[in-house]
Amino acid sequence: MKKMIAVFALVFSLGALGENDTRSIVISGDTLSAVHGSLSALFQYKLTDYVALTVPGSFGTNWVATQSTKLISAIAGEEYTSSLLFGGAGLGARFFLNNKGIADGFFAEGRVLVSMSKYLMKKDTADLINSNRITLKPSLLLGYSWIWDSGFYLSTGIEVGVGYHMKNDITVDGDLEKRLADKYMLRNRLWADKGRWRFDYGYDVSLGFAF
Repeated sequence: MKKMIAVFALVFSLGALGENDTRSIVISGDTLSAVHGSLSALFQYKLTDYVALTVPGSFGTNWVATQSTKLISAIAGEEYTSSLLFGGAGLGARFFLNNKGIADGFFAEGRVLVSMSKYLMKKDTADLINSNRITLKPSLLLGYSWIWDSGFYLSTGIEVGVGYHMKNDITVDGDLEKRLADKYMLRNRLWADKGRWRFDYGYDVSLGFAF
């Protein structure tokens, strides 16, 4: 086990670039989003050694969220189906805390995203939840990135933000709405919360290439 850890550390220390101010563009994708069934990509363009312009975008679904409908079906003893589709894009500024441009080091990024989502939950042919949203979300991402001589790029980070639903058009079956009245977490998970504000957080593990 100690040998494996030593080899892993050696690969990282030899492969990663400590300083490289010649690269100006990074294109990467979030691997965790891909596992959930969506595409989440990021374009970075270095403006100076201190800051880069970023353009995040996403499109797809979240099969983990839709699979929770099966759990609800099992508990209720009834057959429910659900579907989710979303997409969005934004603009941000990534600050390189190493002051060396696109190179190994910590970063802090502020971004603003606009997204659209449609969630539908049905029982047979009847709609139980029909949710259509347009959300504006400013957020902060803190993380660390590595870049290899080949241009291979890896970053990881944590994101926190607050979403404001500019459109929150939700129709919920009357009986189901009563049962969800005191269950905020479940309403939120089912896109059935009619509130305008939502605290959001997430984590990111992205792979890509620097040019």
